[in-house]
Amino acid sequence: MKKVIVVSGIIFFLLIAAIAAFVLTFNVDRYRPLLCTKLESVLGNPVQLDSVKLGFRGGIALELKGLRLYPGSTQKSRPYFQLKALSARLKLEPLLRREIKVGSVLLDEPVFSLVRQGDGGVEPLDGYKGYSGNISNTSHPKNNSNKPLAVSQAASLSLFVDEIKIRNGIVSFIDYSSKTPAPITMDRIDIDLADVSLMQPIQAKGKAAFYSTEQNVNAEVEIVLKLAEKMVVLRNLNVKSDLKSLSLETLAERFLPVEKMSLRDPVEGVLTIAAKEIQIPFSEKADFNLLGHLADGKIVSNLIQSPFKHVTADFTIDPQQIHLSRFSGDFSRGLVHGEGRFFYSAKEPSVAIDLAAENIDMSTLLPPFPENAPQLKGGLSVSVRGIASLAENATMGQAFDGQGVISLRDGVLTNFNLLKEVFSKLSIIPGVVDTLKSRLTPEYEQKLSARDTVFLPVEWPFTLNQGTFSFKDVRLETDSLELIGSGFFSTNLYLQLTSILFIDPELSLAMIKSVNELQTLTDTTGRLKIPVKIQGQVPRVKVVPDVSSVATALVVTKAQDLIGNFLKKTLEKEGIIQKQAQGTAQS
Repeated sequence: MKKVIVVSGIIFFLLIAAIAAFVLTFNVDRYRPLLCTKLESVLGNPVQLDSVKLGFRGGIALELKGLRLYPGSTQKSRPYFQLKALSARLKLEPLLRREIKVGSVLLDEPVFSLVRQGDGGVEPLDGYKGYSGNISNTSHPKNNSNKPLAVSQAASLSLFVDEIKIRNGIVSFIDYSSKTPAPITMDRIDIDLADVSLMQPIQAKGKAAFYSTEQNVNAEVEIVLKLAEKMVVLRNLNVKSDLKSLSLETLAERFLPVEKMSLRDPVEGVLTIAAKEIQIPFSEKADFNLLGHLADGKIVSNLIQSPFKHVTADFTIDPQQIHLSRFSGDFSRGLVHGEGRFFYSAKEPSVAIDLAAENIDMSTLLPPFPENAPQLKGGLSVSVRGIASLAENATMGQAFDGQGVISLRDGVLTNFNLLKEVFSKLSIIPGVVDTLKSRLTPEYEQKLSARDTVFLPVEWPFTLNQGTFSFKDVRLETDSLELIGSGFFSTNLYLQLTSILFIDPELSLAMIKSVNELQTLTDTTGRLKIPVKIQGQVPRVKVVPDVSSVATALVVTKAQDLIGNFLKKTLEKEGIIQKQAQGTAQS
């Protein structure tokens, strides 16, 4: 028995040595053109391969270098797949059991380029303008069987691979279905697949860099190859990314919606995307529904000064849109929440939002003000519903249309006393200021000496057209004044408001006693009405009571009184003369 074992060992050793000698001396590279032809017949695309080598390292080692696959029928276009090197090691022992078992496969620096066509289908990238995406009509040999050649051959193999490793890969994608196509790239891709077989699910783990100098995306998925059904199934997909290393500046250069929203670094948060199952047919568009969640996010935009903090969001992604079902975050000492939809697959992408902001500190929204300049402060609340186009020729603010309601609580206009401003403008009416000062109560004297103007709570409906807020029936009240008017506020921070200022009855009465002619400028409640114009570029907004029109009205009233008195005296005088004439005639 011992001799049998020794003889068997010697025979096995000699067999291995013979195979090793054959492998080491065999020039497989001379069969490279034949290998390319076979690959082209299977793939239906031109194939280029720089070199093929065989070696012996614990099994038969195969090495391919410089593999390139081209779309179309020639090698003149840009390759949609490139591979620097591929190495694989075939185990010898399983061959005795009629099994093909590969110890390990390494794909070094693969580059895969895809394009989304106008019909929504994803195809290999072609460098030529006007590429249709149809790569099946080639001049290469066709398979006349009912099944594709790759499928029919693969299904009959009993193939096992211990592990497949992909290192430093790149995937680039261009969406030509969009009006403004731009490349999106993911690089530094490392993927590990364990226990690979055509007969069982494949476990895959990977890391990649998405617009970052370091790997910031981690993914896990189970891959099922259903060759008979001509599809690949992804199960239990889980993708996680730390957004801290994401470069929005670089992303905005390639991705128009990010540029239009004026997002800037740094962005923070942990983003997860998951799906229970995604079916990817070989020859049809994939239908998918991804579930996403953002936790502890931070978003900064050039459109506003204050960042969004502690952002949480839930969303779904399908082939047509991203549906933001829930969004909330702290913003400018207040809270912002809402939902929205991003229609990214349309030729002109757009965003629809239903947003509410509660108790936002206005001082953090507006640009810095000069020292001692008037500034509006308070708790601002806004609810808005609308849609914004992300077309190339429109900014995010200018393209927004919608409607909503704005309210202000604890509103204060610092460094500006509106009552005092009105009072000072009355100086154009001779004698009115001095007389009025002598009639003011201590309460109003204190109001005139205040530095700021305090407003009562207000609520204004508005419409939004191409980024311009339009207001009707605006009401702004203090304890002694009320402003009613209409106007607009544009995205370039220009404010214009035409209004009437109503002065409370007590102060109006004191003013009327000073100048009786002011009686003609009162309403039915005894309040004086003074036109006021508010206009200018924030923060250089001017509040100008139009007292000149009041003075004009007073002059007209005074003139009417003078003319009336003159006519009255004239008529009375004529009446006396007529009576005297009648008396003389009678006598």
